Amino acid sequence: MKKAIDGDPRIELYDVTDNVDPFYENANCLIITSLNEVTPMVISESFSWGLPVLSTNIAGIKEMYMDGVEGFLFDPDDELKALDGMEKIYCDRILKEKMCLAARERFETFFDLDIMVQSYRELIIEVAPPVILLDMDGCLVNWDKGFRDIWNECCPIDRSKSYYMENCIQDASYQTLAVDLYNTKGK
Repeated sequence: MKKAIDGDPRIELYDVTDNVDPFYENANCLIITSLNEVTPMVISESFSWGLPVLSTNIAGIKEMYMDGVEGFLFDPDDELKALDGMEKIYCDRILKEKMCLAARERFETFFDLDIMVQSYRELIIEVAPPVILLDMDGCLVNWDKGFRDIWNECCPIDRSKSYYMENCIQDASYQTLAVDLYNTKGK
């Protein structure tokens, strides 16, 4: 990186820091030119500060925001679109202000912790609904919760492995104990 900068006084390179607020406070936008990312947290952080983002459209980045709304997306080899995006954000104050507002709204709508937790909760219930059994005499039973309460974390359980609880016990030496537990009368 230092070699590429080659002493250009317009570019400053800083060490890693956990105090990023001063950088966001003084930034006009965030630029990410990565070739290998998934969904970088720095994008949602930038949106929390109301900063537009200019980034390569790789992996999950292109799903984090819309090109031309909260910033610009460009192909990793499209230098002209990247430069054009930088110029638009820097020179067009009205466009930049719209993008800043859209970035903040994107954060509040999608990346706020409470909203994200609720979205994950809804997804989990949709793809793996809780197991609630109705006993023959009409009792409502949450079998898995009852088993886990009595099991008291003897060893880890991976419920995604099987319908049969003994096949979900992570430590095979505890499988017999699991079978004995759920066959115990009154438990």
